[in-house]
Amino acid sequence: MIAFVVTARVAADKTEEWESNWKRNAPIMKANTGHHFRHLLRSTEDETQYMIYGLWDSEEQLRAALANSKAQATITAFQEITTEGPDRVVYELVETDENL
Repeated sequence: MIAFVVTARVAADKTEEWESNWKRNAPIMKANTGHHFRHLLRSTEDETQYMIYGLWDSEEQLRAALANSKAQATITAFQEITTEGPDRVVYELVETDENL
């Protein structure tokens, strides 16, 4: 299992647009095999800083989802209003505390 983390900063007057783009992108990503969840997080110290955290079965399934033309359109919309980033990192899930 892998986690996909995206961090970005947007202009203060574009935060609502960023969040709307995320909501538009959500059903596109959810429709893909291997998708478990995604969370949109906003910094409590800087309301222009966001993080998207998602869990997928495999990196291959994530890459296939991101290559989808509908996903690409919303990714482009994100990039157009981003002032820093987006920075993307894929992490392997090593351990969870669910069974401890």
